[in-house]
Amino acid sequence: MTTHFDETRSRRGKVTSHDPEALADQDGISDLAALALAKLAAGPREAELSADAMAALPNPSVSAMARLLADAESDDAEVMVDDLMNAGLTVRDLCLSYFAPAARELGRLWDCDKLPFTEVAMASARMHAILRNLPGGEAPRLTGNVQEALFVATPGETHTLGVLMAADHFRRLGWDVSALVGLDHDTLVRQILSDDRPVLGISCAGSLTMDALNRLIADVHARRPALAIVVAGAVTQDPLALAQIPFYDGVIDGLETAVSDLDAALDCAKARYQERAMSNAT
Repeated sequence: MTTHFDETRSRRGKVTSHDPEALADQDGISDLAALALAKLAAGPREAELSADAMAALPNPSVSAMARLLADAESDDAEVMVDDLMNAGLTVRDLCLSYFAPAARELGRLWDCDKLPFTEVAMASARMHAILRNLPGGEAPRLTGNVQEALFVATPGETHTLGVLMAADHFRRLGWDVSALVGLDHDTLVRQILSDDRPVLGISCAGSLTMDALNRLIADVHARRPALAIVVAGAVTQDPLALAQIPFYDGVIDGLETAVSDLDAALDCAKARYQERAMSNAT
């Protein structure tokens, strides 16, 4: 069956010569259009995109993933994920190369008013559902002591997919991880204080929730001083914002280094707990 795309591609394939007379003889192209095409083909390529401009363009595969996830009427996003996994991608590869940048692209489309929030939220929930249904492909990496962490989104955050994605990633590595999103300050503080995990990861998208982040960290650190706190999200790319945070042990600025960053935070928490135990013993 010949599709409209095939027919269009076929017509494009005919325009291959830079010779004006040859172009003029091809079906569907007027003499004037042929001469214009020939001049464009022969002219200097001054308008070619610079390397910086090319780097700023979204990856076509990532853009496709973002658009498919936001399309409630299609299951092509799931089909695309299946194809990628069947081609040999790991869950980690899928998160790093497709889901994380697709989430950023969805946020960009929302900021540009090209997608409504409802579609962005639906796409984020769909991405998380796909992740949860993927098989675990990595062996647990526990080495004696249980590795535990609590991941939370700063109160007021709407970009919470990163928290859920990080929690899923570390569960696949054998960590005991819980994730809390969409909670107000008082509820979140109560949950954190009642949780005995030694590491707290807090995601913050930036300026709009910086006050909420600082308040959360100040309250939690004052009441659980041995708790290791790491900060994640767009705030990690802003040195001025980081300088305003009252206390933190480290940052996580990507899944590539997240394991070593969280391991370091866990070591820090263990050292604090040991110091407090020795202090209480004396």
